Amino acid sequence: MMEKIEQCILHIGTEKTGSTSIQEFLFRNRNELLQRGYLYPGALTGARHRPNHVALPTYAQNNAKMDGLRRSAGIRSSHDIDKYRAVIEQSLEEEVRSTKGVRVLVLSNEHCSSRLMEVAEVERLISLLKQFVQSISVIVYLRRQDEMALSVYSTQIKAGKPGGDPFVNAQNRGEFYNHDILLTRWEQVVGGENITVRTFDRSRMIGKDVIGDFLATTGIRGNGLVRGRVKNQSMSARGMRITERLNPYFPPRFGRRRNPFRSLLLRVVGLRCLGPGPAMDSEAAERFYCQFQESNDAVRSRYFPDRPSLF
Repeated sequence: MMEKIEQCILHIGTEKTGSTSIQEFLFRNRNELLQRGYLYPGALTGARHRPNHVALPTYAQNNAKMDGLRRSAGIRSSHDIDKYRAVIEQSLEEEVRSTKGVRVLVLSNEHCSSRLMEVAEVERLISLLKQFVQSISVIVYLRRQDEMALSVYSTQIKAGKPGGDPFVNAQNRGEFYNHDILLTRWEQVVGGENITVRTFDRSRMIGKDVIGDFLATTGIRGNGLVRGRVKNQSMSARGMRITERLNPYFPPRFGRRRNPFRSLLLRVVGLRCLGPGPAMDSEAAERFYCQFQESNDAVRSRYFPDRPSLF
């Protein structure tokens, strides 16, 4: 019988809270971390070997879901899902068995918060992990909803999608922005005592950045670990306007093939137009943010009772 790892640190995002920076940092330092007893496994990085554990939400989603994550994994049917899950279980078991001296399993993927929208999906993920670990600690970063909506809008522009009003677009994804619903779903499975909530606010972050805050919160010592360049730097408002105007002429794909000229476009505009992103319509932003006042206060009362507000 396989001896279980003492603990799992499971970072679930949320989206637009520096997850890519955390993942790149952990991936870059995985060998040094392993020397200290932390395993950041390669078995869950997916077919493209990304630095994050995309296999977690791909594995745990209900069978009816056939989204981009599953298409990227080559999944087209329920039969494919069964095979995929079996491969993930076997690959993770082999990596855990063959790696000695592991005390903590460290996992990260922001889609665990945005794609696992049902309790049964979270349960499926936790059941997978409990095959390998004794305890699970979840860490999640939360961001003001108006800031999230603007960041999502910027990502959509970079991806070649139409622009429009970022807050009108966000109305169709209300649950995506509701932190109370997210936390309640996870509390039902792992218990609130096993969830650490951090707010994505540099003034409150330990070390004033998300990597320093993540290290301090998880207890991972940062000495000897290498930091790379900042990921997903903001494109300026001017850069966004240029990209949005050029999007019709530089689509992401020609049929099934990626458009190489689009990648060049984003690199050139991104390098020349770094800086603060599009300015918010303050009244529209406040109206959107106020929609979540009650749910934000519910989160504050559970996790930050001494604060006057969540953000």
